[in-house]
Amino acid sequence: MTVIERLDFDSLSDGDFTPESPWAIPGNAVAPTITSDAAIHGAKGARWATTSTYGYIYYGFGSAFTDKRVLSFYFNIRSFSSANHYVATAYDSAFTDQGDWRINTGRTVSIRNGNTAVATSSTVVTTSTIYRAEWMVNPATSSQELKIFEGESDSPIIDLTGTWSSTTTINWSWGPSVAAAGGAIDYDTIKIADDWTGPENPPAEKIPVLRRFRYNGTFWE
Repeated sequence: MTVIERLDFDSLSDGDFTPESPWAIPGNAVAPTITSDAAIHGAKGARWATTSTYGYIYYGFGSAFTDKRVLSFYFNIRSFSSANHYVATAYDSAFTDQGDWRINTGRTVSIRNGNTAVATSSTVVTTSTIYRAEWMVNPATSSQELKIFEGESDSPIIDLTGTWSSTTTINWSWGPSVAAAGGAIDYDTIKIADDWTGPENPPAEKIPVLRRFRYNGTFWE
């Protein structure tokens, strides 16, 4: 696995986020706020709290990618939107939505191919819980998969798979690509990679403990 690009916020000043290349924000979009209150890893994170305006940060690949790519980040829902909350979106060069994943008004999660939902979770997400999302899109196999974990766990609580039709995806974004209608969400440690990234701070490996041994022909526990 190779991390193509990584974005943290720890060294930035508090206030509206101004992305630097290769990250960018559309001209009319609302930027997230950098604050220690939004930190999930390290000192600071990015918070979106909008009511009527969309906002997202996008990464431009330069040309349409043809094999699998993964967008990974941590998120924490501070309050739910009264509308569907679009958490991450993929675009072509004209910024036409090629697919996305969103938190629905019922707090389930859906992945979409274009404007069509191709899988929806039965598990719901909750506020004030640290999640890690890894969204893989693979034009080579016309497929996509979204895994959502709690914190640093490596066992997903949500695992959705579905079709992916676009061969023109060039821009990938995190943030509410549609007006969040009052929802507030924190993001941290955003990564673009060529495969699943795994947790930022994986749990310590368990060391096996000998619990049964043999002494003088007798087994002891």
